[in-house]
Amino acid sequence: MFRAANVQATIDSLHANVALLDRDGAVISVNEGWRRFGSKRSANSDYIGLNYLEVCAGAAEIGDRSAIRVLRGLKRLLAGQSDSYGTAYPCAERIYRLSARRIGIPDGGVIVAHQDITALVNARRERASKRIELQSVHEAHAGRIAQAHEELAQRLTAITLATSALEQGGDIADAVTLIKLAVEEARQELKLLRYDSLQPLPDISLAP
Repeated sequence: MFRAANVQATIDSLHANVALLDRDGAVISVNEGWRRFGSKRSANSDYIGLNYLEVCAGAAEIGDRSAIRVLRGLKRLLAGQSDSYGTAYPCAERIYRLSARRIGIPDGGVIVAHQDITALVNARRERASKRIELQSVHEAHAGRIAQAHEELAQRLTAITLATSALEQGGDIADAVTLIKLAVEEARQELKLLRYDSLQPLPDISLAP
């Protein structure tokens, strides 16, 4: 259980934007991060005294799906049906993570924290994109190996036929010419395969 005297000092030490709600959903305390965030967005107040659930309900009425989810989650917390709730939501060009927990101070309540996770989300999206790109490269490489296998098999077949012709008394000069041509083509195919295999793979060394 939190002690009321320690709550403000605790939320002020947090980097996230934090508000403390009473058992009815009214904002009874906020931290400095919350006030700075409101100031940057030209907020009219810090919401102390306002009912957080009513604010969410107002946004939900005009179709804000994130507000609908948050409203449901906070109602479950205040009703004692769960101990924690979390969701991610967009705000302007940023993405935030809302985390809420029930607390046991006399007027509590729920503590709600909003944290900017835009950089993390973007890194994960880029990592996913790189993984798709890497998979594409692997598939192309596998296809290239299969193609090289087929090409080399054809060259070996040509050499085998030329050798068979020699054994049957065929023209030596023609047979040698065909064998040399097949060997040269096989050599070029191997050079191309080696070049393809040396191409750099996409860098996916991003934070998870």
